[in-house]
Amino acid sequence: MAGLTSGVVQIATVLLVILGIATGLMLPSLLTTWLAMLFLVISVMVLLLGTFVMDVTAKIFLIVAFPGAIFLTSSLRAVVGSFGWLTENQHNVAAFTKNYHPGLNLQRSYNARKIFEKAVTRFNGEPGLADMSLDVTGIQWAHSEQYQQFNPEQYNDVLAQAANVLKERRLPSEFLYILDDDMLLIVSFRLPRETYDYLTAATKIDLASIRVGDFRPQFQWGHKYITTENMQDYQTLDDAIKHIRRDMETDLVTEYMKKGTLDD
Repeated sequence: MAGLTSGVVQIATVLLVILGIATGLMLPSLLTTWLAMLFLVISVMVLLLGTFVMDVTAKIFLIVAFPGAIFLTSSLRAVVGSFGWLTENQHNVAAFTKNYHPGLNLQRSYNARKIFEKAVTRFNGEPGLADMSLDVTGIQWAHSEQYQQFNPEQYNDVLAQAANVLKERRLPSEFLYILDDDMLLIVSFRLPRETYDYLTAATKIDLASIRVGDFRPQFQWGHKYITTENMQDYQTLDDAIKHIRRDMETDLVTEYMKKGTLDD
């Protein structure tokens, strides 16, 4: 009889554990908590206060099997859920930093491409926008790769100062970006030529005043003016960037020639 009782207790305990696991997985945590408490109250009243002839250890197993399984399952589900939240949070952070530079508070290449391609598509598709124009200006710190290798903190400081110059000097209607290679990009819609030239000259003066100790960085400039007449050649931002890089190479050569003339 004792053996039969022991076997029945074991089966009942296993069934209660399975039921507790299923309850912990399927039901909300608040509901499972109330179920576990209700089960504890009823089982204590029936098994401990009742007239069941059963070993005390067996009674304890029966009492804690269901709520214990619920507690462990709910805890495990919470832990797994927290890892899922961390993974999702990491994904969101990665997506954010892909589209936005948190240190400089500037948008990145992805958003620059979107706004550029949207602009040229609108130029082409709507007759009422036939007189629209777009200035794309690139600013790159010359030879910055070598400087970054040996002075990473100062490198970030220079970029931050350059970004602040653009934020303070450029118009609110202009779009400012930093590309994946740390080129600063300005997208301007329908600026009068005298306004654009003034902003360019003023920005160059402010950038030339940047110092990190005794070091003064040199910035290369490139520009492309896009209208409905030439937009077929610049359907993507990369098309415009290629032209801008050629301008930068010319700009750098011109600066070297000026320095050579002054030295002579």
